[in-house]
Amino acid sequence: MSRSLLEKVIRLCETRGFSMESCVEGSVGTTYTYQFGPLGTELRRNLRNSWWCDVVQSKANIYGFETTGEIIHTLNGQNGSSARSYVGNEHDKGNVISDLGKSEKPTNPIKWTSENANFLTSLVRFIPGIQKPFGIARNRKYFGKPESDKYIFRSCVMEEMFLQFICAENRVNDWINHWKRQRLVWWRRFANTRSNYSLYEEQVDLEAGLTSQTSVQYAFPWGQETVDSMIVISDLHQHMDTKQCSELPFSEESKLHAIQIKTDLNRGFLSFLMDAYLEKERSNESGNVDVYTVLHLHPRLAPIKVAVVCQTPQQKEHCDVALQLSSELREAGITTHCLLQGSTNECYAYHDEIGTPYCVTIIDSTLSNGIVMFRSRNTTLQEFMHVSDVVSTVRKHLGLSP
Repeated sequence: MSRSLLEKVIRLCETRGFSMESCVEGSVGTTYTYQFGPLGTELRRNLRNSWWCDVVQSKANIYGFETTGEIIHTLNGQNGSSARSYVGNEHDKGNVISDLGKSEKPTNPIKWTSENANFLTSLVRFIPGIQKPFGIARNRKYFGKPESDKYIFRSCVMEEMFLQFICAENRVNDWINHWKRQRLVWWRRFANTRSNYSLYEEQVDLEAGLTSQTSVQYAFPWGQETVDSMIVISDLHQHMDTKQCSELPFSEESKLHAIQIKTDLNRGFLSFLMDAYLEKERSNESGNVDVYTVLHLHPRLAPIKVAVVCQTPQQKEHCDVALQLSSELREAGITTHCLLQGSTNECYAYHDEIGTPYCVTIIDSTLSNGIVMFRSRNTTLQEFMHVSDVVSTVRKHLGLSP
C-alpha cells in the first residue's frame, strides 16, 4: 500500500534530521515533543527571518521586542483556572505539561489588557518621534493543548510570529486590506502551488471587542488548516486611561484599533515541506526505473543554499579546491555543504532530497583551467563557469546584493 503524502514527509523529516518526534506517557496521557536537526533548525530560522524581513525590517514604524520570560495564559482549566507557561523557565515546564491534561479547550492567548496599554505607552517613550500608525513585533513560544494529531501539530510547544499593529478607527479598513494582501502574498511567494494558500473570512460570532477575523489557510490533504490569523480589536480605549491615551500619537477623538497577526511556525514548517515534496522517476544504470525525491523548497527557505561536490573525491587537490570554494561561499553569507564522498549522482540525489537549490561540482579539468559545473535542482541542467564566478552567480540566483 502506498504511503500518504504526510507519511512520506514524516519519513523524510526523520531520516534526514529535519525533525524528530519523541513522546512521554504520563498520568495525563501522551505528550509529544519535537527536536529539530540542522536542516529543520535552518528551515525554521529562515522562516522566522523571512517573516521578520517582510513584516518588520521592510516597513516603517514596526518595532521588534524580545522578552526573557513571559507568562502566557493559553488554556482554560477545569475550575476557571488557566494553564500557564513561562518561556525560558524549565522548572515550570513540567507543571505546565501536567496541566494540559486538565484543560478543556484553547482560548485566544492574546487579549488586550491594561498591561498591554502600559507597555504601549512605554514604547512611545522608548522611541522618540514615533509616528502613527505603528506596530510591535516579536517571536515567542508557549505551551498549549494540541488541537490536531497530525505530526508536529500535536506538539504541546507552540511557536508563533506575532504583530500588533495600532491604527486609528478611520483608517482601520485600509490597513486590514493592506495586511490581508501582504500576508497572503508572503505565503504564496515561497509556495510551488500558490493556490493551496487562501484567505478565509470567519463567519462565526466574534467575541466582544473583535470586529473582524481573517486567516490564511493551507490546503493539507486532510483539510484546511490556519497558518496565519488576523483579528481586529476595537475596545483598546476601554483599557486605557486619559493620561495613557494622551501619550500616544493619536488625536483625542481617535478611537484606537489593534490589528493582531499571528503566524503559526509549526504549521508553516509542515505546510512548506508538504508543498515542496515531489517524487520523480528516472532510469538507473541497469535500465530499471527508480523513484527519487525532490524537495522544491524556495531558495530563501532552503536550509542549504549550495552544495560543493567533487567528481573525483579521492584526489586531494580537488578536495582542497572544494574546501576553499566552500569557505568563500560561507564568508559571503551563503549556507554551504561540502560533500567529499560518494559519486556526483549520489551527491545530487541527496541534495535534491533535502531541498538544496544549487550544486557546484569540481571536475577533472578544474585544476588546469578553473572550470566547474553549476547545477540547478529544479531543471537539473548544468552549465560550465569559472570557479571565480561561483560566488557572484549564487548570490545573483538567491537575489542577494552583489
